[in-house]
Amino acid sequence: MKRPEGFGVQPVALALTPDGARRFADAGVQVLNGRYGPYITDKARNARIPKDRDPKSLTLEECQRYLHMESCPAQPGP
Repeated sequence: MKRPEGFGVQPVALALTPDGARRFADAGVQVLNGRYGPYITDKARNARIPKDRDPKSLTLEECQRYLHMESCPAQPGP
């Protein structure tokens, strides 16, 4: 079965300036549009982007924080 054109993972524009995009590329962090919505990846781990955040407005520091939070196990409740 042939997939429709444009189906699959598509990169999201990371920054409005070439300098911003270069920082993301140097850090190895990508913001992608996946099947279930935008997410962040560094090729080793993935992190979802909260629905109230615009993927195009994320900073490198925010992306790294989301990736770190996804890799930490959840703390058990009391």
